[in-house]
Amino acid sequence: MGNLIRISVLLFMGIALIGVFFVGNFTETGKIIETEQYTYTKAICNESNFCQDYLISCDKDNNITKKIAITGAVTQHGDDWVDPREDSSSECGS
Repeated sequence: MGNLIRISVLLFMGIALIGVFFVGNFTETGKIIETEQYTYTKAICNESNFCQDYLISCDKDNNITKKIAITGAVTQHGDDWVDPREDSSSECGS
């Protein structure tokens, strides 16, 4: 009978530890969702019409979290070129 109690206690403790592990992971998943981000590419041009493509990551509050220039993704437009985008200066939807 003593062995049955020991096995039962060990089994219960094992199940409890597994339960704590899974509950902890669900909590972490919730935290990841709270800091959701989105990423997109955008060409950013300067006053001399030189444009560089960037990979831009934004958080859920539309703040830039990362901005990386894409190597080789550049173009130089002529002096008379006008950026056709409505608002080419905004980033992250703001």
